[in-house]
Amino acid sequence: MTSLTIHPSRAEALKEIINTVTQCSSFSTPCGSLACQKNSFLTSTSSPVVAHTYFKEPEAKSKKKKSSSPPPPPSSGSAIICFEDSVFFPAGGGQPCDKGTISINPDLTINVTDVENVSGLAILTCQIPPTKTPESLSSTLSTLITQKTPITQAIDWKVRADYMQQHSAQHLISAIAMEPEYKIDTQSWSLQEGLTCYIDFTVDPDKPIEHYTATFADIESVVNAKIRDNLSMTPSWMDPNDPEFKEKVRSRLLPPGLTGDIRLVEIAGVDVNTCCGTHVPTLSHLQLIKFFKFQKVKSTTLRVSYAAGQRLIDSMAESFDRTSKITSILTVNENGHVDSVTKLIEEKKSSEKEIRALNQKLVDLQIATMMAADDNVVSIDLGAADKSFMICLATSFLSLESNKTCLMIEGAEGKDEGSFFLVGPESVVGVKGVGAKVGEILGGKGGGKGSKFQGKGASVRSGLADAVIYLSSTLNQQL
Repeated sequence: MTSLTIHPSRAEALKEIINTVTQCSSFSTPCGSLACQKNSFLTSTSSPVVAHTYFKEPEAKSKKKKSSSPPPPPSSGSAIICFEDSVFFPAGGGQPCDKGTISINPDLTINVTDVENVSGLAILTCQIPPTKTPESLSSTLSTLITQKTPITQAIDWKVRADYMQQHSAQHLISAIAMEPEYKIDTQSWSLQEGLTCYIDFTVDPDKPIEHYTATFADIESVVNAKIRDNLSMTPSWMDPNDPEFKEKVRSRLLPPGLTGDIRLVEIAGVDVNTCCGTHVPTLSHLQLIKFFKFQKVKSTTLRVSYAAGQRLIDSMAESFDRTSKITSILTVNENGHVDSVTKLIEEKKSSEKEIRALNQKLVDLQIATMMAADDNVVSIDLGAADKSFMICLATSFLSLESNKTCLMIEGAEGKDEGSFFLVGPESVVGVKGVGAKVGEILGGKGGGKGSKFQGKGASVRSGLADAVIYLSSTLNQQL
């Protein structure tokens, strides 16, 4: 019996499976004619396996601190599988791939983590469960191949439905934007996981963004009217060498080496476009399209964010919930939110300015007290003062260019741990080992150069007196 090859990388495993599929007698449906591309509402299908291979990449060492929770079980690796047909859409045309599961038998269901178009074939990457090994899974699949037993594939319908709505909305928006009254061409688009997707349009650099926001308000009205008309959206296939292709089809450059009929998606009476993605059968499934944001990412590129269908409904629900919470917090109705928040920000800025002025007065008083002391080493416990006050005090102290050395500490009241800041003449603080020794006495460590050294310690209060004695001794040795 030949031992199973487990590749050290996904790339190597992909090479093997493509070679296997190319050489075997079983047929694998090419991308563009998959079950999911013939019927985008198909949620599951059964299909025999054509080939399978395995890889397990080295696990990266974690740099995170040790956790009290038990570590995850070690990975068994991943399987790469090619079927005769696929309900899973492979990533392409700006649309991410489907996710879901394959049920190998009643006791074994594995997660599909990635689907991609490799050399025109739909290739699934699946996570092998910790309870299985690549060898045991390979044995099961090899038996099923011999028996030509179909395996059930099932997609995550919520994800598929969302991708269909957003992708179909993009087709409709781009088609309307390029009509004669607008003449705005699409450069690219992005189907994102968040609340909105975006389309990048080519625009006139000499026209202000306000011109385009007004234009797209009009486009938004038109696309929503098309949705209310419930126009059909259907896939078809055509030979790109057909004379009708150039006249009928809106398309960007086709991939090099592409042969055979090309998949088209048609919005009745509006647009015919080359596309491999999954789409709704009628525009009513989009429900509504809304533009959210307009941003010039380049002088000739306008990025328009949008959402459609259930994603838009979810976004509106989140917005309503957020508005209700803000209304409760501000105790004003939603029409007063902007004015109320603006007022709060201005009050905050004014308060911060007053605090800075008061802090500077406190710093000046503290500096005067320290300079009046007879000792060349002074210390101060700033209590729970924030670090910005400590830095302000240190900066003011150094600006006097005094021969004195100052050790400051701060931390929560009643606690021994906290931060420390040592400042003074470079001839003292800058001496190699002095700052590190102070940090050691204070139960911690730090860093710095020249006339500054700062850090954190576990015993900044209980060690403060000893640190001052050490600094005084160091000064006396220099005299």
